[in-house]
Amino acid sequence: MSEVLFLVNARSGRVHDEGAEAIEASLRGALPGEARARFVRGDVPELLAALDDAVAEVGTVATVGGDGTIGAVAGRLAGRKDAPRFVPLPYGTANLIPRDVGLPLDPVEALGAAMRAGTRRIDYATANEAPLLHSAVFGTFAEVAEEREHLREAERLGARLSALGAAAGKLFGAEAKAYRLVIDGEPLEATTNTVFVTNNAITGGERGVPQRERLDAGHLVAYVSDSTGPMGFLQRVIEAGTGGFDGSNGIVRHFCREAVVSAEGGLAYSRDGEVEAADSVAFRIQPGALAVPDLRG
Repeated sequence: MSEVLFLVNARSGRVHDEGAEAIEASLRGALPGEARARFVRGDVPELLAALDDAVAEVGTVATVGGDGTIGAVAGRLAGRKDAPRFVPLPYGTANLIPRDVGLPLDPVEALGAAMRAGTRRIDYATANEAPLLHSAVFGTFAEVAEEREHLREAERLGARLSALGAAAGKLFGAEAKAYRLVIDGEPLEATTNTVFVTNNAITGGERGVPQRERLDAGHLVAYVSDSTGPMGFLQRVIEAGTGGFDGSNGIVRHFCREAVVSAEGGLAYSRDGEVEAADSVAFRIQPGALAVPDLRG
């Protein structure tokens, strides 16, 4: 069995809390006896440099970090000829990608399951050339996500209360914005407080985390809501967490290979949990560009 390269993000909160040495020992114990392991620690640029150096020599690349680490490594592997199999271990907060791939949420169990599984191909998408493995959200969703990050980072009670109050203010304000979308070359205008673009369709949800049944359908989905106020926005929040997007009468779905989203005054958006800003965001999908463990039932 070929070598497994573990890319350990030394800046990850979980790596800091559990200790890199302890994590490495537990993962070594989950490997089959004939498998060889190579561990590299560093920040994301250092990990990507190590991946470039070793990519031709290893059969599997596994990440130890959050969704940002997973996305960066996936972007380096996507579409590459004879790329090693990619195992996004669940060391993050939301673990969006590990969940949808079908990995257990215990990293040691996830590694064991991945090593026993076959391989399948899944789609890879980009947002302004950056990796988009799950979804991008615009408007109030992104603003609430930004305050949630402030809440997570706040150490003092006062700072936490301030971030919580700001998130609640965004939530109950839920102002609509005039968006312009271009869906596979066709223009669309919408005034709404909810726009999502996903890599494959959202078809379910568990404990507030939206999930996808298919990762290989070969299309993006642009979701445009009819909501313009706080009540409609709250309904979209509920649907996002329970999988109700798939059957909501308040959302129009646009299946496409390319989409561009823009708005006067620029955009705030959250890409796989990372909050960013841009004048416009161009989305593209690359069908079957990543090899992952086949953990379908």
